[in-house]
Amino acid sequence: MVLIVLIILFKAVFFKESFLTVLRTAFSIFWLWILPGYAIMLYWQNLSFLERAVAGTAVGMAVSGIGGYYLGLIGLNLKFHAALLPILIIGITLAFLWKQPASESEEKEPAPAQE
Repeated sequence: MVLIVLIILFKAVFFKESFLTVLRTAFSIFWLWILPGYAIMLYWQNLSFLERAVAGTAVGMAVSGIGGYYLGLIGLNLKFHAALLPILIIGITLAFLWKQPASESEEKEPAPAQE
């Protein structure tokens, strides 16, 4: 849904460009910033979809920039960042979420009464 809206907005703004160029640009923004940011924002379960997508885009930009900088310092060539960085961010986020308990708001079993 977000990708389709992004494609439509980009085609409206860049109406002189070919559809393939607009599609490639919109998909790259979706892949590099929106999807990793949305995955990071899954930690907060009380956010709506729109809040998570908008805030996640800003977070995705920041984390991708910082992550790309450190991957460059490690020695990873820049041509691999566009493919590897979103996969790493999403993978680390999902691994972190998978390790968490199902819900932290669940009632815990009461301790036995001391007599």
